Amino acid sequence: MTIVVIVFTVSADMSMLLSLRKRLNYSVSQGEISHNQYKDIINFVSNDILDVEMKDHEPELRQSRRSIDGETADKFRTYMDREVAEGRMKVDTSNYIRSLFSLGLDINFLPPRSQTLLTNNPVPKKYKQNGVVQFLARKDYAPTRKPITYNGIWGYSKEKREYALHCNYNGLNILDVTNADSNVVVKVQTILMSGGDIWRDVVTYENYAYVAAQWGKGGNANLWVVDLSQLSGGKAHEENSDPISATNIVDIGFTNWGHTINAWNGLLFLHSANGGGKNKMGCKILDLKNNPMQPSVLGTYEGGDCHDSFAQTIFYDNGEERDIMFVADGLVRRWRIVDITGIRNNGFIFEKIGETPIQPKAYAHHNVVTNDGMTLFVFDEYGDFDMAAYNISNLANPTLLSKFQWSGEANENSSVHNGFILGHYLMVAYYKAGLRVFDISEIDNIIEVGMYDTYRNPNGDGSITNSVDDGMEGAWNVYVGLPSGKVLISDTNYGLFVVTVDDDTISPTTSSPTTSSLSPTTVPSMKTEMPNLDVPSNVCQDHHNDKFEWKNGKKNCKTLQKKR
Repeated sequence: MTIVVIVFTVSADMSMLLSLRKRLNYSVSQGEISHNQYKDIINFVSNDILDVEMKDHEPELRQSRRSIDGETADKFRTYMDREVAEGRMKVDTSNYIRSLFSLGLDINFLPPRSQTLLTNNPVPKKYKQNGVVQFLARKDYAPTRKPITYNGIWGYSKEKREYALHCNYNGLNILDVTNADSNVVVKVQTILMSGGDIWRDVVTYENYAYVAAQWGKGGNANLWVVDLSQLSGGKAHEENSDPISATNIVDIGFTNWGHTINAWNGLLFLHSANGGGKNKMGCKILDLKNNPMQPSVLGTYEGGDCHDSFAQTIFYDNGEERDIMFVADGLVRRWRIVDITGIRNNGFIFEKIGETPIQPKAYAHHNVVTNDGMTLFVFDEYGDFDMAAYNISNLANPTLLSKFQWSGEANENSSVHNGFILGHYLMVAYYKAGLRVFDISEIDNIIEVGMYDTYRNPNGDGSITNSVDDGMEGAWNVYVGLPSGKVLISDTNYGLFVVTVDDDTISPTTSSPTTSSLSPTTVPSMKTEMPNLDVPSNVCQDHHNDKFEWKNGKKNCKTLQKKR
């Protein structure tokens, strides 16, 4: 007989943007716990644990906090067990509070072993040098250095020209990358914005860029709209020529709502990551279609932390289609599936239709879905498992397929940040491990097929400048939707990198990528709102409410979900 002993450690080393006391207060306001339960809980915990407001992505992230002593922790668990057993607290609420204080999940309600303990290993590396990745250019332009100098990245194209929209602690920077294949990148404008020292993100809708941020040492931060129509589609702008006038740059408020941002189908998603204060919780959704410069609020999903989201239309074989928001819910330690069909209708109510099982030590940071709507890839910033793939053919019951890490994880532990899908590639900004590219043609046989060391070897000369460890510097984000196929990478320390992906660079002696069994992904991948792009013929584009189709209508790449 095999005896499995589960040992729970008790500490308060969580990464969070709200103190534990504020999180408990919010649970009271939402009716998840009563005032009496709140009083009982805080009696178990000292004030120096309850009131620490830890800042995400700062050096103290991984430092230990003062722990609850073992005897008190046992009493805390006994109390939680009794509240659940006597029906005064839901199991989900109990496990959420347990996770906040590192008490371990209630073992009587753990999901099946296969859902929590599936083997988590580095994938095979099957390439030479940089594999499928080809370096084109780099631009490091910030006037002063900070631990996190650069952050969000997006792309925009107009006629013959392509631009990188690159965020940093100063605001939004617009760089012409049209001639990056000749190692020429020109910064044409910097638009100054307050706050956002660490968190600033950008997406586009039609000719508009939306830049959101969250508070930092530079103060509070708001949502901005930039009309990009003054950017040239023909003749190149000169360095720092500032073509966009002040009248086309508007601060529209929503203070501290923009930890991350997403756009899809004329909707703008602002994610609080529970970092904007008591009244800024969850995902706020705005309508861009009627007035892109002054979008209206449609609603706020308050079901969890909402660190990030991904939205996609899911098609059923009975002809039905539903608009789904996939939410990375941070310290709730789950990725949740929310129906937002009809969000523009009066009386709309958010409906959670499914969620992944709790991953006890994870931070639900980010997620992305394959274009066929059958596989959900999730990203754990705490590094408990880094990445995982779920079968979501039944949205109400996601099934874990695999947990996996980059090829070097066995020797060098790197945290993961964001991932995006391009065809049969999962393109991952892997912090200090740089850009990592995975072939996901076979979900049960994922391999790493390319990389670029933006952090360890930013000069590309083979010399290792920095080592990989569990810190949060390096490749922050990736953008994959430019018509030319250029891929944009934002490295927190070293600026903008421009690369391409070329299948022919894979060594013929290794397993080269084959035609994907998955439908090609919508491009751009996570934030799909990029109309007026001349999309390459080997990828699909989401034409708003139209179905997915190949360029020029050569092939219908809509893949139907199995009937649920």
